[in-house]
Amino acid sequence: MWQRCTCIISLVVLLALIQGGAAFGAWNFLEDPALIGWWACDEGEGALVADSSPNGNDGAVVNGDPVWAEGAYGSAVTLVGPTLVEIQPMDLTLSEATMAGWLFAPTAQPEWSAIIMHRNPGPASGFNLLGDQQLAYHWNDASSTWSFRPQVFHPLDEWAHCAVTVEPDKATFYLNGVASAVNAVEHPSIIWDGFTYLGGDGNEQWVGRRMNGGSLDDVCFFSRALSEDEIQTIMGGPGAAGLAKWENAAAAAEPTFSATNVEDGLYDIGELSGDISYEFIVQSNPDETQASMCLIGRRDFGDVQAGLKFEQWNNTGTYGATIFGVADYDFGVANDPGVVTHLVFISNADLGVTDLYVNGAYRGSVPTAITLSGVVGIGYGAQDREGADPFFDDFDGEIFGVAVYDRALTLGEIRTNVDAYFLRGPSDITTPGDAILGVPNDGDWPGAETPDLAIDNNVATKYLHFKGETEPTGFQVTPMLGSTLVTGLTFTTANDAPERDPIAFELYGSNESIEGPYELIAAGEIADFNQVDAWPRFTMNATPIEFENTAAYEHYQILFPAVRNPAAANSMQIAEVELIGVPAVAAKPLIVWVSFHEADDTPSGGAAGAGFTEAADKAYTDLLQAAGYDVVRYIQTGTPDLDVVNAADLVIISRSVASGSFANDAATTWNNVSAPMMILGGYVIRQNRMGFATGNTIPDTIGDIMLTAIDPEHPVFAGIALTDGIMDNPFAGVVTYADGTLARGISIVTDLMDDEATILGTVSAASGDVPAGAVVIAEWPAGATLTHAGGAGTDVLAGPRLVFLTGAREASGISSETAGMFDLYEDGAQMFLNAVAYMLIEPE
Repeated sequence: MWQRCTCIISLVVLLALIQGGAAFGAWNFLEDPALIGWWACDEGEGALVADSSPNGNDGAVVNGDPVWAEGAYGSAVTLVGPTLVEIQPMDLTLSEATMAGWLFAPTAQPEWSAIIMHRNPGPASGFNLLGDQQLAYHWNDASSTWSFRPQVFHPLDEWAHCAVTVEPDKATFYLNGVASAVNAVEHPSIIWDGFTYLGGDGNEQWVGRRMNGGSLDDVCFFSRALSEDEIQTIMGGPGAAGLAKWENAAAAAEPTFSATNVEDGLYDIGELSGDISYEFIVQSNPDETQASMCLIGRRDFGDVQAGLKFEQWNNTGTYGATIFGVADYDFGVANDPGVVTHLVFISNADLGVTDLYVNGAYRGSVPTAITLSGVVGIGYGAQDREGADPFFDDFDGEIFGVAVYDRALTLGEIRTNVDAYFLRGPSDITTPGDAILGVPNDGDWPGAETPDLAIDNNVATKYLHFKGETEPTGFQVTPMLGSTLVTGLTFTTANDAPERDPIAFELYGSNESIEGPYELIAAGEIADFNQVDAWPRFTMNATPIEFENTAAYEHYQILFPAVRNPAAANSMQIAEVELIGVPAVAAKPLIVWVSFHEADDTPSGGAAGAGFTEAADKAYTDLLQAAGYDVVRYIQTGTPDLDVVNAADLVIISRSVASGSFANDAATTWNNVSAPMMILGGYVIRQNRMGFATGNTIPDTIGDIMLTAIDPEHPVFAGIALTDGIMDNPFAGVVTYADGTLARGISIVTDLMDDEATILGTVSAASGDVPAGAVVIAEWPAGATLTHAGGAGTDVLAGPRLVFLTGAREASGISSETAGMFDLYEDGAQMFLNAVAYMLIEPE
């Protein structure tokens, strides 16, 4: 398979440890909070070397002009002394650091030239090159650092990735991702508060210590020591960051199969049917000679023998689809050899079509549904006949990412994934063809200057409204992307008559319909169009129009309340309007699960001592995650961090907790949590704990129980079979331990609930000492008052509460940390999920 780079790069796609905590998913180093600066050197011209981090630490070429050359990725900056890249002071205090970059040296560089260097004010610190091609460094100008010789030598006439990491007790040198030397000496914290230079020392007395004809690419600086795996990841340049960001975005859409840097082979993509989305990030060999190239498929095995093609047979240069042995289908859309491309094929079984999206834009369809499932070839159309070449229609190129979904991705999800890979920020969320209405929608415009021409991506056309000089005019639009978050605008002048240019704007949003009602998002002046001299024709505003906005909308209205010269104008006109934003892909609701057990589902000490190998209540969190919720475990405590728990969409207190953590002052703390809350354990709701019940009598159920629905129309009972308000099927039973020991049932308080409770479900028949009518499910509104601790505590609930009793009580003589095992039958589990969904609905 064609390789675009001779460098061997290993991408880390597992858990990455981020400064201050762990982040699950692929590591996008451009979003690492420890990143100080990333200078990609991809400008290719000019004297600016921009910082790709969020910190804005841009560099400027000083003491001469740069030479731009081909880099390890994109372009590189070549520096000939005394020329340097100068970065303004960043006022850093560092106890650790990573300094790294790609280096191309045609000859040995001057002694003590540098990839990155800082000196004055403060002692010298940086990452250096010696005249014998050896790597070196300074840290706090200590002789134990600058005198160290690692015997790590960069090569000549080829790109090499060089890095050094500094920790309090050592510095580690890397060449091409391999840890090659360690200087095990003390490294105290340093002050890095002066100018930073790429290429050498910026102080005048050290002009000779500057690169001479060497090139730098993707220089980076972190405030922590990266691991060897992370060093290998940053070798991939911005493309590796984009791939990580795409991988995380794709994961949020829950694919049945996902992989990065994919080798040709057989892969199980999951059992699929109906609508299917196939997503690829690919780059073909620009010199490929294949007659046909298959991205995914199988030719002679499986129920469906089909494929999706980067190039349709025979040398069409266009994307295709094939039902092998039956028919070839050509999208009629030219591929782009040698260029990294994002592709999505969406197969619709009901309509019998497959749609193609290239770099986020719909490009065409073919009249067949490509429905692949199970084992398929990726990178070729797999064959399984005796004597046949298994690599049929091999794709000559690189497949950086693949994801397969058992549904049709939305346009917003496609756009999100494209933007993630290409590291794009907010951009225009309108598309030619979006539904649009004029405002006022009275047709008072020329036949060739209609509202839709304001968003047709063509500055040679325009929208003109004849009422615009006397009243607000504009348009309403429903972007095909769906719900979006808009934080900026651009406007482009039309071809003539500057007196018609709008000089002010109002932006509104609605989630009802294209006709509103609308809420104001932002309003202001179009400053460039309101200057003394008219803004040039066919020209976008240069002064940014940006604003704070956290509300997503499906429909927008743009109004222009004033034009440049209403006395001379007969209308308002505009060539192009862009609504700058991003798709508002819905985030999964976050549930904080309060329990004895650790974040990784490992059992608590007491549960482990009783033989448990995973959290006793894990089946509940598994059920929630399978239902599409993000679940974070939080160790039970009487002093919770309210910033953490209140950030949740829902807090659930498991049965697997110590009720003492919810008594007295702790009860008040938990009752003051503003997030919606469900409580699963009867011991926690007692009067001497949180105070939902008026007493403390709490027997356990025995055997299966069913519930009586006090309000059968309540959402908790949706989809549950009831006869005369009683469940037809059991709610919960009694479970056993792995060794066969019988646990106890649900612990139910038999005293009355607080008088502000709404009772939803009760035990339908006596179960042991639990009488019929004992409360299992009840709710309280925010603002309800609870009394606990024998009357010593009175709390006003800061958020809504739902008691939903479930989870086995531990067997007698076994650790209470084994309580909370899953005891629900199918209908009980459905009611639990119904209750969760109900508690996540924001009150009107």
